[in-house]
Amino acid sequence: MQTKPYIELRSIKHVAAMSEETHCYTATLYVDGIRWGTLSNRGYGAGDDFHGIDGRTRFNIQELDQRIAATFPLIEAHGFMVEQSLEMICVGLVNDFLAERDFKKVITKKIVFTRPDSPGIWAANPRKGSTVEADLVHFRAKYPTACFLNDLPVAEGLAIYRAN
Repeated sequence: MQTKPYIELRSIKHVAAMSEETHCYTATLYVDGIRWGTLSNRGYGAGDDFHGIDGRTRFNIQELDQRIAATFPLIEAHGFMVEQSLEMICVGLVNDFLAERDFKKVITKKIVFTRPDSPGIWAANPRKGSTVEADLVHFRAKYPTACFLNDLPVAEGLAIYRAN
């Protein structure tokens, strides 16, 4: 029985200005904690390019795709159930990276919260001459039942932010 591979991208560099059809990025690919090489995409709609190390080639990627297809659940895409592949997983990892990066930027510049009496995410700029940290005290008092995403661990706050 095959084990589910742990896929990780590190050192992601994303170039939004060059992203047309797909993400324009480069990243280091790790599989089960072992560095396999680099992935890149030029952002014009083609698939990812793999540059292996330690003798890894496109053949190793094909074997990894087979392992992923055997161990990852099917996903729905355009009304069809399809097997996952390394490329699909990497797109998701880049999306997660970008969402986390953007979320971290937002919570350093704004007070971000949810209110039980109103759907959605609320965001407020700090008062002129103040900081996010200082104004959080004011907002906590004004909205005692609110959930302030600035106060949560990044993963938890990001999940709420993305859900709304």
